[in-house]
Amino acid sequence: MKRFKLILWALVLLLVGCTGKDIMVTTPVDFTFKIDQVKATKVKFTVDISNPDAHYGYFIANLNMVEVDFAHMTDKQLADYWRDIQKEDYEARTEQRPFGATLADVNCYRGNRTLKRTYLSTDTSYRLVVFQVNPKDFTILGDVQGVSFQTPNVEASDLDFTLQIDGSFLVITPSDNDCSYYWDYESEERIYDDYMTPFGYLYDVVDMYEDYGFIGNVLTKGPVHHDLAQDHLKDGAAYVVVADAYDPKQGELSYPFKMLRFQYRNGTFYTIGEENDDHQD
Repeated sequence: MKRFKLILWALVLLLVGCTGKDIMVTTPVDFTFKIDQVKATKVKFTVDISNPDAHYGYFIANLNMVEVDFAHMTDKQLADYWRDIQKEDYEARTEQRPFGATLADVNCYRGNRTLKRTYLSTDTSYRLVVFQVNPKDFTILGDVQGVSFQTPNVEASDLDFTLQIDGSFLVITPSDNDCSYYWDYESEERIYDDYMTPFGYLYDVVDMYEDYGFIGNVLTKGPVHHDLAQDHLKDGAAYVVVADAYDPKQGELSYPFKMLRFQYRNGTFYTIGEENDDHQD
């Protein structure tokens, strides 16, 4: 995750350096937005704005949250809350490492876009607000538009897995050969560096396949016997196997997911541990 953030900020700097002098739109323009899709942990929406040079942002407030009473805030207050949080984060980052990207460059969008937010909580009420931002002083311009939505619940799957290392083979045995699931493995170092948790890795990879329309090609049914010896693993490195049921109708992973840690050392594969992880929100 740390490496991903550094790459992201580097790309922002590159884009800023290549665009030359930006046009500063400091008066309100017309825009509309609509929600295209709501899933148990994701929402996708489209913003159409009349001036492609105008900056805008969005905020999704969890109306069930206890720590912050978003449910009783106006849309303008939600937009101001977002602005204050972004300013604090930007100031903290630039204090450590100054760079040329402006606050608006880092946190805002321009032009017509379809946007997606992931890692939402299931069975939860949300408020999505979209607003134009003045790139000079990072104030909110014009009216703030908002809409509420509810994420559906995800039922726990009855599908269970047995994961084991048998010689050089990774063996996955599902409890039901007719149920779809996704499995993968990655180095433990990369998972915790780039994704923070094994489920974060699993979620993001599946989400990527969904975006590209390949999810149907990577799902599995029935047992798996995969020869790890053909993968040229790094000697001494630890790896994490993840497997989870996937509901094609809902387009969501279920819970709990199964994981297995193993190490490759001197041509031999050693099991480190096997465990379930209940990731339901």
